[in-house]
Amino acid sequence: MAGAAMLASAETDTLVIRANFKECEAILENAPETYYVTDYYRRCLVILVRLSLLKREVLRELLAGSWRMTILEAPKKPHTANINAAALAA
Repeated sequence: MAGAAMLASAETDTLVIRANFKECEAILENAPETYYVTDYYRRCLVILVRLSLLKREVLRELLAGSWRMTILEAPKKPHTANINAAALAA
């Protein structure tokens, strides 16, 4: 999950990136000029990223990590073929 920060508590040109708790702590500690969090977002396991200070390759890594985290936690849906096979067997 990633997207533009829409709340007034976030600065303009800020991206919201999903991250796990340990990643959030490390990122915020290592580069507070680029990454930050507000009280609202703190409980959501996301970090806020000042896009103007971010290099393209770092953005790519952040987006890929956020995507992987989201995919791994998504509920698994049954395949259509399995549903059709079960219906035919009945």
